[in-house]
Amino acid sequence: MSPRQRKKWSELTPARRRAIVAAATVQFVLQALALWDVRRRPADELKGSRTWWTVATFVNIVGPVAYFTLGRRPVGSDGRPPLPATRAGGPPLRETDPGRSG
Repeated sequence: MSPRQRKKWSELTPARRRAIVAAATVQFVLQALALWDVRRRPADELKGSRTWWTVATFVNIVGPVAYFTLGRRPVGSDGRPPLPATRAGGPPLRETDPGRSG
């Protein structure tokens, strides 16, 4: 049995090239969003250190996904849970919405 030989880019099928480009695009977009969020989010809303999460985002696609699922505290900057995006059947909620208590 011979070891697998690496193929050159020109030897890959068009479908495989598209898959690689798509995966790389997803990786870079997730990483950019995670780095942006780590930098703008207050330290008290992060689970762990800002430095650790910055480094973790460089670990392939796993780092940014881990940050978005595990690295952020689920509260707003005012200490309250975030508002839902929309009310069932109604317009988006706003901070001054009379339906919100607090």
